[in-house]
Amino acid sequence: MRSFVSVLMALCISGSLAAADPCSKDVVPLLDALFSSLGHDCDSYASLFADDAKYYHQHDGYKSGSQLADNCKSYAAFCPGKRCRFLQNGEPLKVARGQSCHILVPYLWSEIPANKSNLEPHTGWEYLVTRPTRTSHLGYRIEYFAEIETSYSVAFDWAEPDQTPSVVAQSTLHLLSLPNSASRGECDAPIAPTLTRYFNDKSRAASTYRQQGDAVVLAAGGICHVAVPYSAQVGNELRTGQLVFLLRPAKDMPYLVSDVVDFPRLRTK
Repeated sequence: MRSFVSVLMALCISGSLAAADPCSKDVVPLLDALFSSLGHDCDSYASLFADDAKYYHQHDGYKSGSQLADNCKSYAAFCPGKRCRFLQNGEPLKVARGQSCHILVPYLWSEIPANKSNLEPHTGWEYLVTRPTRTSHLGYRIEYFAEIETSYSVAFDWAEPDQTPSVVAQSTLHLLSLPNSASRGECDAPIAPTLTRYFNDKSRAASTYRQQGDAVVLAAGGICHVAVPYSAQVGNELRTGQLVFLLRPAKDMPYLVSDVVDFPRLRTK
């Protein structure tokens, strides 16, 4: 009889016990269901999320997984039939971290006809943290959802990256303070110094990282989510992509950095 160790080694060699890539499954069915079910099939929509999922939205605010079916029904009442369009707007970016697959997917949304006073149509990013599961025919369940709408952009000062133009900062803060915003001041402090410090710290030795456009913020549920485009030169390699920061306001500093997720878009030597 083969020993347990020999069986274990054989399985490892065959790949049966190899560490699985949490992003190895196709995410297209999950994303198709996410965009198509909102406001149309709320039971299916709610089933996409884990029971303890966290949900952040600039207008809806923070919701837990148990609240998402009712949240979907509220959206359906606001957008009956074909009153609104919610579409994927490009290829998703994926990165595996631990046992989770992080996904950043661009979206396009508008009422039909567009409500110009609500800055429509508008685009943005859906930031998802998903986990592979056998209990869903889609292969994944969403554990974390944050919609980062580009209407809430903070201008980038190319000449002095750590200085945010006050007029634009006030414009962003004005949007965040409107009655349709769930902000409670999560992104009110200037974010440019935090981003500049991050890029300066990353630019060591033969590496240079640069912010490559306006940051986009989501202020809700005690967290300031920030999506930031970047470019980098690491040795002979050039890179570009998107970073997602999870920032928490702090008393003695603008923000505590809870997490930074790097979504590489291109790497070329």
